[in-house]
Amino acid sequence: IIIPDKPDLPRAGILNTNGRDRWLTVTQIGLTKDDRERPWTDQEFIEIARGHVGIRDLDVTLLNRSIWRVSMQVAETFRKGRVFLVGDCAHRFPPTGGFGLNSGVQDAHNLAWKLAFVLKGLADEKLLDSYSSERRPIAQSNANFSYGNRLRFGLTDDAVRSRDPDRIRFWINDMDNHLHSIGQNLGHNYEEGAVIPDGTVAKALNSRYYTPTDRPGARFPHMWLEPSRKKSTLDWFDKEFTVVSGPLGSEWLEAGKQVSERIALPLSLKQLPSADPADGFQLGMRGAVLVRPDGHVAWRMPWLPSDPAKELAGALSALLH
Repeated sequence: IIIPDKPDLPRAGILNTNGRDRWLTVTQIGLTKDDRERPWTDQEFIEIARGHVGIRDLDVTLLNRSIWRVSMQVAETFRKGRVFLVGDCAHRFPPTGGFGLNSGVQDAHNLAWKLAFVLKGLADEKLLDSYSSERRPIAQSNANFSYGNRLRFGLTDDAVRSRDPDRIRFWINDMDNHLHSIGQNLGHNYEEGAVIPDGTVAKALNSRYYTPTDRPGARFPHMWLEPSRKKSTLDWFDKEFTVVSGPLGSEWLEAGKQVSERIALPLSLKQLPSADPADGFQLGMRGAVLVRPDGHVAWRMPWLPSDPAKELAGALSALLH
């Protein structure tokens, strides 16, 4: 972010687009309308770019320019009949935070396996209703976070131009929360939809820090599975439901095999080499979780019941039928 000391030079965000010599400059020209007296000429754009980098005779080639409107919008529902909204047509955020693309990819990941299961006859059509109930709250959270980041830019700009060192220090430090947001990106939980709550209470989302957990609705925690760090638990999830047992939960894998054969539903069967609660694994040594194809935990039982096959079959029936 460039905040010039010259009052006639606008603030800008400058991004590299090819890793070498192409740059994108984003400059605000108004809040609800274009506040410029007139559109800038190509030469004026070039002079602004030179002012931003502080090199008066910088050789600048203007490739393109356009005007776009910052908005924060989330659709009322992401599904109506056979129509599903994914990506920017479901939600639009200010680009401050980079959550537009991430949210769209998450949408597609969430919907793809559900469509596949319904079209293959492996699940009832009502499974598709969970797409909107799961994704819309996450989109709204990302929209609010992105909009807050957008407001922070103006406050930081005002602070820098005030030349008050305490005011500047405060907003520069606060800006750090915009850049460190892995908790916002990875820490979301699906509280309703294609998940079976286990009675545990969700922790408040901390946008800055990501705390892994195998609680139903959360992304299954990452663990490297070999010293070379080429394979992790995240590689276990793709097109099938996966039964993941604790290190001493082999009975769950046998139960998964029995259930898969009985109901003609492919199940992937995996066993953790260790289950350290500090890494987010609360399923215990003899427990198990059922993980969806998109990597989110659908069901958890952190102990070994008298009939694990019955419990597992019941969970799958509740999720798919």
